[in-house]
Amino acid sequence: MRAIVVATDFSKSAANAASYAAAMALTLQAEMFLLHAYEMPVSTGEVSLPVDVDALQSDAESALKSLQDKLEKQTNGKLSIRGQVHMGGFYNELTTVCEKLKPYAVVIGSTGKTAAERLLFGSNAVYTMKHLPWPVIAIPPGVVYSNIKKIGLACDLENVDALPLDEIGILLRDFQAEFHLLNFGLRTAMDSQVKHTSHLLYQKLQPLKTKFHFLDNGDVDQGILDFAEKKHIDLLVVIPKRKSLINYLLKKSHTRQFVLHSHVPVMALHMQQ
Repeated sequence: MRAIVVATDFSKSAANAASYAAAMALTLQAEMFLLHAYEMPVSTGEVSLPVDVDALQSDAESALKSLQDKLEKQTNGKLSIRGQVHMGGFYNELTTVCEKLKPYAVVIGSTGKTAAERLLFGSNAVYTMKHLPWPVIAIPPGVVYSNIKKIGLACDLENVDALPLDEIGILLRDFQAEFHLLNFGLRTAMDSQVKHTSHLLYQKLQPLKTKFHFLDNGDVDQGILDFAEKKHIDLLVVIPKRKSLINYLLKKSHTRQFVLHSHVPVMALHMQQ
């Protein structure tokens, strides 16, 4: 049975993401797995403070059970929900769970409940979307699940053969959605190379409902986000590209902009090897 993993820090944003994931799991007839990972507090002074590990574990398990009960009530008991609390680093624990479950998707809130947690959990979301091999969906605060009828892919039309078209095809079939490919950059639809690449991609996607859009906006990130909202895109797919350190320092992270500023759920898929 397919599984959707939800990583939670028990913040309002994370609870909303879990609610979104529960509704999605019902649509897909998938099971749900809740994960909370915590680390031991680090003392910043000369005097170390005593830490009650058992209390930390117990409190986390109680919060997880409360979340599980709310989700079971939301879904009228129709959804199989499991959960675990792990002590350890967020990404490492999430990777371990994913390696075991091979999830359909990982769902995460894009921000935490306090200023510090917004920085921490937001960073966790960005890092996870960039590096986790499984599909990751970041849910903005306040977004409620509805039928996913329009899926958009933000793409520069480079290295088309490595695009994860099989995974995108599964998404489109599972949700019976139409596909909007958003090409960003300075090139236009009249550019011969873009026309050629678009035609190749169109042939690959011919059995699916596909619409091509060419965006020419100085602010690429904002242009795509504005377009997604204007066209009522229900799920925006981005493909994080692994960059060298120098490129990372010279260029801003599109993934971070999408995750932290989008009002539309953002899914990260990775290029095929």
